[in-house]
Amino acid sequence: MGEMAIEDKDKKTVRSVYRSSAANRREFFRVIFHALLKGSMQVVGVNGKSVDMNSTPVLIEDMGLGGMCFSSNIDLPAHPGLVLQVNFALADQEFVSLGKIKRRQDEGGLYTYGLEFIMKEEARQELFVALTKLQVKMRTDPLDKNYSWHEGDKRAFFDV
Repeated sequence: MGEMAIEDKDKKTVRSVYRSSAANRREFFRVIFHALLKGSMQVVGVNGKSVDMNSTPVLIEDMGLGGMCFSSNIDLPAHPGLVLQVNFALADQEFVSLGKIKRRQDEGGLYTYGLEFIMKEEARQELFVALTKLQVKMRTDPLDKNYSWHEGDKRAFFDV
């Protein structure tokens, strides 16, 4: 990927959210976290019908205005009729976002998903403000305690 590393004046390396267009076809910028962000997800719709299922923990690897990449121990199909609800907090702001799985990778009992958000412009603006604040904060404090980070191995988190 065309990810760049930038050094700030304190000689701390900051991972940039910019990736070259050849490596990244995303419409929106993406923030790559220094640790995994804890969240939860649940299936809320299948083929246009609402379903009521329990939520399960997820670990979010990166996020942008168009979607996120997260890991789970739940095996879900990348089916266009499947709608997920993902809950997460950025600092003191709670987010509840709907989305559809666009990519699925099996990692031997652990699954990584690319989720495309289904959200209104107002919600996207709120997410933009929160992600921008996080991006700025990550330059000085990559693991700010106001966020729910998981710094360990994701397999251990899911007990896989």
